[in-house]
Amino acid sequence: MKTKNKNPDEIPMEVVYRSGMSHEVEMVANVLDEASIPYYRQEEIGTTRLAMPFQPSMGPGVYWIVIVPATERQKAAELISNLPISHDEHPDVWGFKPAPETKKFFRYYAILILVISGVGLLLALISQFK
Repeated sequence: MKTKNKNPDEIPMEVVYRSGMSHEVEMVANVLDEASIPYYRQEEIGTTRLAMPFQPSMGPGVYWIVIVPATERQKAAELISNLPISHDEHPDVWGFKPAPETKKFFRYYAILILVISGVGLLLALISQFK
């Protein structure tokens, strides 16, 4: 009797790890490699998931996730639980653990972008009513 190969799109996949620190994701990937558990990594920004970049960079609201087949989730979770990494399922926007000076920089940068956007919008409105 011949068995039909499953379409890869039909295999349920689950997130087994999420972090804002790339070295932690690399540690998880390494332990999964050693256990021969199939996985893949993605970058997650807000609700958007992208392919893992060649050269990932950490920043506010940027996370990397490790996804495994649902059938391997329990085994992967057990292996990951023994690693010396953060185990927060949903890290906050500062999940990349920045220094206080870095947080201050990003806050000022966000304020600057908002001010510039506001001035641009105001100038656009003024030009519409001339």
